[in-house]
Amino acid sequence: MKKFAILTSVLTLTACGGGAGGGENTPSAIVAPTDILTQEQRAAAIASNSQITNMDSFIVVGGSNPTINSNARAATTGIQQSDGGIRYDLQDVEFKTASMAMNTGVDDRAIIRFETKDGKIDKVKITLEGIDDVGSDIDMNIVGERRGDTNVFADGLLSFKENGIEQAQNLPNEDFGLLYSSKAKDNNQNLHYADWGVVQWGDVGNWDTSNYFAGGYDVKRTDKDNYAHMNELAHNATGGKLTFSGRADGVVRVGDMSDDADPLYIEGVNKLSLSTNATLEFADGTSTLTANFDNWYDVSVTMDNTGNLTNLVFANGDKVDNNSNPIIDDTFKWGRDGISLNEYIAEETKNVQIEDPNFVCSSGNCSDSIIRDGFVEYYGDSGNPAEAVGVIRYGDTFKHEGGAMRFDMGFGGTRD
Repeated sequence: MKKFAILTSVLTLTACGGGAGGGENTPSAIVAPTDILTQEQRAAAIASNSQITNMDSFIVVGGSNPTINSNARAATTGIQQSDGGIRYDLQDVEFKTASMAMNTGVDDRAIIRFETKDGKIDKVKITLEGIDDVGSDIDMNIVGERRGDTNVFADGLLSFKENGIEQAQNLPNEDFGLLYSSKAKDNNQNLHYADWGVVQWGDVGNWDTSNYFAGGYDVKRTDKDNYAHMNELAHNATGGKLTFSGRADGVVRVGDMSDDADPLYIEGVNKLSLSTNATLEFADGTSTLTANFDNWYDVSVTMDNTGNLTNLVFANGDKVDNNSNPIIDDTFKWGRDGISLNEYIAEETKNVQIEDPNFVCSSGNCSDSIIRDGFVEYYGDSGNPAEAVGVIRYGDTFKHEGGAMRFDMGFGGTRD
């Protein structure tokens, strides 16, 4: 069974051969402290970046006069200023997808970064590392160059290594690229330090690969090595918890699998789009995300004090409308043709907890033939979380004989 899914569009591009491409994981070189933008350049950068994301284009951490320094261009790891402040821009942001591999594997998440030029988002880069079906180490980079002030990044450049040996490098291909879609922007969410949404890549205008992402300015993460402080805030808050309200968007894919019973590959896909208001609660080091979709299951996700998924519940699959007709088509229910989910679980995946029509997957207590991953991250000033974003992915092969169903979801919200 394939552990790591190299996507079909990427393999097609790899097979073409070509010239130079790829690069190191660091998105750009450190910029000298004297590289200062004019107010006009800064304004132009903010206007251009706002076409892609609502995130702040420039931030300064610390220092005695951040207002004066906020027009300075950032470096990859931040530039210290004369007053002690550190300045950053959008090239210092890191996003992640859910795992691109079978089973759990936080190391198999794709990393997404911007590159900036004069403060403007200029390129986007996706780095993907993992293990393929024969145990080889895979290292892949895709870089796309921004088209004007749009969210399309074309002239795709690919670098692909296997066990450290370069397998293919390609000259920019104008027909191959990436599309960055901010759900925070689409939902008019006022997120300053974080973003979430969907990144797609493949042939420009005919994107064949789609993944939810989430992330933000690492220097504004409040949960990283700081759960004691967040727990204290929660204990002192009303109800003993921190609550974040926002949106959850998702998609369910059902289809025949094209390669080795791997839910990451689904052909002939039936899709169901999902969108609803959602709530995230933090208490005692645990994050619980709830999204009750009108047209699908009620979804509840629990994550531990590392921010990673530990429990996933799909409930109320027997929803009916005002005329007592089922709301969820059997096509998009967990189960198998002709066999109830309970019967199937009892037959072949006895370790999965199940209470039909609810489906529960706990960490270390699921069938082997699945994808399961998820995380949530918190952002804010001075260690006080004000924004939260995350992604969830779950897929399994027991939907149909020789087929699979996969659920992907992203979330973003602000503290109540």
